[in-house]
Amino acid sequence: MKIHWHWGTKLVLFLGLFMLLMIGLVYMSFQQTFDLVEKDYYPKSLDYQVEIDKKINANQLGELIKVEKQGDDLWLSFPAILKPESVSGELFFYRPSDKKDDHLIPVELDSIGKQYISLSPFVRGKYTLKMNYQADSISYLQEETIFVKMD
Repeated sequence: MKIHWHWGTKLVLFLGLFMLLMIGLVYMSFQQTFDLVEKDYYPKSLDYQVEIDKKINANQLGELIKVEKQGDDLWLSFPAILKPESVSGELFFYRPSDKKDDHLIPVELDSIGKQYISLSPFVRGKYTLKMNYQADSISYLQEETIFVKMD
């Protein structure tokens, strides 16, 4: 038995399938999450000159923080000019693809100006390490790109 489709039936079927496709696409679009780099990006953009000044201060030290990755370990060697006991601040591991994987670690130097960080709890991928620290009432900022578990 052969079914004969009239043009009106074909049109109704096509429109019904098109509407189902559109409803499916709208549903999928509502399931997406879009994380902004910063929740309050506008006020932070106004304070960007402070970050520029901190980067200039770091470059004027003559020696930047040395970042050495060995497997799942990260060693930070602060400039010898700075006294380890006078250094304080924070290390922010920023994950561009998912803010849930960001990490904030305080600066805690040993007696020779080094800090060890285990990368084993970190998710595989790219991180931007923002080293924001102060020493002798001067603020510094240095950024490095780190690839975790990509060996």
